[in-house]
Amino acid sequence: MIRELFQDAEPVYVAVRAGTLVINDLPQDKLQVSIQDILPVRKLFRDRKLACFSTNGRTGKNGRYCALCQDRYRCRQRIRLMMLVHNLDSDPTPAVLEIAPPSFDALDELLERVPRVELADTLVTVAIDRTVTNATVLQFSPVF
Repeated sequence: MIRELFQDAEPVYVAVRAGTLVINDLPQDKLQVSIQDILPVRKLFRDRKLACFSTNGRTGKNGRYCALCQDRYRCRQRIRLMMLVHNLDSDPTPAVLEIAPPSFDALDELLERVPRVELADTLVTVAIDRTVTNATVLQFSPVF
């Protein structure tokens, strides 16, 4: 019974499908989040299956350095955002969103406005940038 107190729920995953943010199978126009951590990841897929991954962007699951790997140019580079989503329930919902390279610049712009040490305490709106037509790009806007 006491151990059940520590059975934390897994974070939910936020997907980007058809130009919409989707969380818990519900489409969302925007999310109000506080970003708790930013992690570089790499993923290599073969035949639609995850063949290799790196949770730090530098070393693969097999211990091989990504910089020396022959498959490094086929890996998908992502930034994993560990977040608390504030506009779903009365309590913040732990969530994970992996962003692709087209959204990296928008995240950099956010980090220029909000120092990384203040990011976890800053409410940020995440939405799809509708002005970009050739790729799905996210917008990150601090709420002041």
